[in-house]
Formats: sequence, C-alpha cells, structure tokens
Amino acid sequence: MVARGFVSSRTNNPFVVEPSYETWAPWIGQKTRMANSVLNTEYEKVFSPKVTSPEAQVLSVSEDRLVDELMKQKVGVVRKLCKACNVDSKGSRMDLILRLRAEMQNRHSYNKIFQKIWGASGGWSVVLCPHGVVYSLKFNLRAESPRDFMDLLLSWQHLPNVTIYDFARGLPTHANFRVPSSLPFQPYEGRLADSTPENIDKAKQSKESLKCLFLG
Repeated sequence: MVARGFVSSRTNNPFVVEPSYETWAPWIGQKTRMANSVLNTEYEKVFSPKVTSPEAQVLSVSEDRLVDELMKQKVGVVRKLCKACNVDSKGSRMDLILRLRAEMQNRHSYNKIFQKIWGASGGWSVVLCPHGVVYSLKFNLRAESPRDFMDLLLSWQHLPNVTIYDFARGLPTHANFRVPSSLPFQPYEGRLADSTPENIDKAKQSKESLKCLFLG
C-alpha cells in the first residue's frame, strides 16, 4: 500500500503479493510466533460431501450460526436477500430475518442464503488480548472458521491459558482433532465442567453467561 504512492501503476509495484494459499501467510509478532514460518491451512476448509467425521459435522454451518451472521448484516443486505428468496421484503430488519429463517427450511433457499452470507467471502481473523492489543492477524480467502484461529494459535510459542471465541463448540473440537497427541483444550474440551446431565441441569438454572460456558 505504501509503495503504491511511488509507482505509476499496480503492475509496476514490486511489493504486490497476489493472494493464494501458498503466499498468503498470517501476521504474528516476532516475539509471539514460534518460528518465521506460520500455519495457513485454508485449503483444507473444503470438505468433501462424503466426509462424515465428527469434526465435519460439528463445523458445518448450522442454521443458528447463519441467523447470527444475518443479524450482523445491514438492513439493505437483508432486504435484498428477501427479494432473492421471493420473501416479503417489507418491515423491520427483525421481521425480515424471521421470514428468512422460516424460509431456510427450503434447502434451495438455505443454500442461497449460505452462499450470500457465509460462503461468498473471506474476512479477518484477529487474536487480541483483553486490552485490545492485536497479537495475530490473518486475512482469509474463504469464510472464517475455527481452523483460521487454530492456525494462529498453533503458530504461537505458547497457547493462551484462556481463549474466548464465538463458536465455543467448534474451536476445541477442531483443535483437539488436529493435535490429538497433546490436546490444546482440556479438560472437558474447554468447558468449565464435564457435560454430564447433572452439570447441564445446573447450567440451565444459572445465568445465561454461565450456561454458555458450561454447555459450549
């Protein structure tokens, strides 16, 4: 970006790096990363339709996660999606999202919403501390997943003692499948306690924040 101010065109910029799985590495601070080579396993995000492993089932994008992504979109984007799915596009954003959720029961509409919201773009994966200091940054070519954050964490010298992620069920499952010889999230796959019926009942009776920590 800096060099663009000194050259006549993009083609003459000697610092341009075209995005590809071979050259698109994450940024991790020198004192944080394990070595000068860091992980980027995005090419493994594409699961075969025949894959039935527990990890693939857990990491598949659920309807709830898709709705969460819809909640982050601007009303204009949601309205366009409604029109594309032949759904009434009038009303508040929540009205539109509820209609789209009902429409997701139709597999064709589900795939269309998935492609627009989840499958069509990449994004950023950022690891930061509670003070907001960025320790790792990864520009994703495909939609963000737990794999991206484990690429970063497994490239660190030391795993953090506590990891907070918005897909608490998927991250430890993916991590423990990748490193079965030294489980990154243990005990209880990152939960506060084992997911026994007794503990689940206790979590349901507690505050919502504790419920999330217990159930994952």
